[in-house]
Amino acid sequence: MKARLLLALACAFGTIMVSATPALAVEPVVVVDTEKPELGPVASASFLAWFVFSPSFHSSVRAQATGSDTSFRVNPKGTNAFTGGIDGSTLIYEIQFPGEKDDLAMVDLATQTELDVPDGINTNGHEYSPGISGSHILFGRGFRNSRIVLFDTTTSESQVVYTKSETDRRYFQVLPTQINGNYAVWQQTVFSKRTNEVVGLDVFLYDIAAGTTTKLPETDPERPSHYGPSVDAGGTVYYGRSSFACGENAELISRALDGTESVVYAFPTGRDFSFSFALDNAGGTNDVFFDGTRCRGSDFGDIWKLPGV
Repeated sequence: MKARLLLALACAFGTIMVSATPALAVEPVVVVDTEKPELGPVASASFLAWFVFSPSFHSSVRAQATGSDTSFRVNPKGTNAFTGGIDGSTLIYEIQFPGEKDDLAMVDLATQTELDVPDGINTNGHEYSPGISGSHILFGRGFRNSRIVLFDTTTSESQVVYTKSETDRRYFQVLPTQINGNYAVWQQTVFSKRTNEVVGLDVFLYDIAAGTTTKLPETDPERPSHYGPSVDAGGTVYYGRSSFACGENAELISRALDGTESVVYAFPTGRDFSFSFALDNAGGTNDVFFDGTRCRGSDFGDIWKLPGV
């Protein structure tokens, strides 16, 4: 099962996410809402993209131009796909052809034409959950023995910036979620081998220039789960903080580089999110996109935006 799909299904059936404290006076607006579940938003000033589940839980990526109400399918018919990252009109995403492993694909959304993925990214391994920012592409490789790879398109060089291998009692999914300038974030999900249940969720911030990785600290022992991270160009991380139930006092938190935290949005009971994405605005604020999740029901995701946070 694909990394994004597994986590989205876990949220859909109420096995992960939540938290509590007063919310700031910022209210989200719905930007995509159909009868199907929409998840994993990524955005630039020009385009918004997300992935959609069919009733049979096949997945496809869709995109639309900013200001448009008409979306289009990105991945070829007969494939499964999940969103990854966007820079301008360039979208990089995860794709699987029937009977094959996951690879990464790229498309110019303005012309709806396929782009060549740089040599050295797709291998015989399992590549997934990519992000793109300037000359950098960040993505995951492997499954239970996970690696996060940073690829420089100007030099065609790659480096493994994080690894996590399964143990006798635990296995892990490490999911890159956004790269933005000098910063990148990922989510690490810990599973019990005995029960196959989620027993831990953590968020990590990576400083490219310094080469340092920081695990976000646990600030509320009653709400140890951290999930759905995104990051702005200044290194502020947006993420969920919760217990292991869906829709019980769930919050979207912002955390600055100096450790200052605030509640950006407190979700109503029975609502939560899986993925977020931070879009830098010219005035120094951010639009934070997230997939507002209903913890019960078949249409369990829509795309929302918190403007100007």
